[in-house]
Amino acid sequence: MSPAGQTAFGAMSEPYLETTGLQLVDMWGLDIPSLVNYSSNAPAVLAFTGETGPTNELLPNNIPLARCSKNLWYGSESMKNSAGQSDYKQVVRRIQSVAASNPPPYFIPVYDTVDAIIPLAEICVTNLGPQFVIVGVEDLIDLQQQFWLPDNKPRHPIAAGAAAKPREASRE
Repeated sequence: MSPAGQTAFGAMSEPYLETTGLQLVDMWGLDIPSLVNYSSNAPAVLAFTGETGPTNELLPNNIPLARCSKNLWYGSESMKNSAGQSDYKQVVRRIQSVAASNPPPYFIPVYDTVDAIIPLAEICVTNLGPQFVIVGVEDLIDLQQQFWLPDNKPRHPIAAGAAAKPREASRE
């Protein structure tokens, strides 16, 4: 996507992001300058996930990026036992391997299908131990900002709650 296309896409995304209260964007196929350009035109974006890679990092415009290890990208497809069934305990070993080579705190996104993500999360809760914390998107944003921006100065009013209205949990 060209820089002009990134600018237009970011500007087009901003009203949707503000209306929905979404603050984390899962973005694939854009390099660091492209992510910076996109988020500069979509100021509601407070964090990115996506792109497989070896590190988490803070973009030059203070937006955290949590990258996914290649073997945790839809891992249930490659985590098969001898009977060809998903062996979800392999995700525990894969997460431990990523964690062993990265000092804490370190954010380890795990992607999978709708059918697999709940069993994967349950296996992780049961088997990873207290040094690992499994969080959802909202907590991921908050924790990344606390780590990368310890003075916690929001870069956009939506981060301070000025534009986004809190949503109540629903069991419907």
